[in-house]
Amino acid sequence: MDDLEAAAGPIRLPYGSTSERLPCKRGQGYASHALSLLLLEAEDWGLPWVELTTNLDNIPSQNVIPNNGGYLVEHFTTPAVYGGGENLRYRIDLGD
Repeated sequence: MDDLEAAAGPIRLPYGSTSERLPCKRGQGYASHALSLLLLEAEDWGLPWVELTTNLDNIPSQNVIPNNGGYLVEHFTTPAVYGGGENLRYRIDLGD
């Protein structure tokens, strides 16, 4: 990650929304907790699993996902129309 001090400003998300960068909150388990809550919801909906993708250089996400039971499914290249680049796909099995 090349913006450890969050100097670049908010992160633009799909559909035009933004998210502030909060470097002071890194490493405190917020992302792991948020994902665990999302997984409870997905399980309530009856989903057998969820799949998550992350950029190859997003090490924090590569730690959060396995901490919630995720395992690597594949390396893949995103089509250029979606920004291109190398990515990872993880799966988290839900239920029994």
